[in-house]
Amino acid sequence: MMRVTATELKNQLGQYLAQSLREPVLVEDRRQTIAVVISAEMYERWQEMEDAFWLMKAQQAADSGFVGTDQALELLKQVSQEKGISWEEIQTGELADNEKAVVHPNLTT
Repeated sequence: MMRVTATELKNQLGQYLAQSLREPVLVEDRRQTIAVVISAEMYERWQEMEDAFWLMKAQQAADSGFVGTDQALELLKQVSQEKGISWEEIQTGELADNEKAVVHPNLTT
């Protein structure tokens, strides 16, 4: 990988854009990498790999018994009833003992 300073990149942008078609160009400022210039083709490939990674993670979660939002809300309602906590207390974040609860926006449904 090629390394250039931010000043060099600014002064010779066309050259480094052309170089980024062949390899990533690391841009440094004060000896720290602050950016990487890559080709649009490489960016698209990385996006595809990231999408495939998250699809695989979602499939693993589903295969391991992950439940969706609707199922999670139903389970929460069931547990709240078993513990004697009203669903309204959970939705508003006001518990009977005056402790605050963190309320997720999806709980208002």
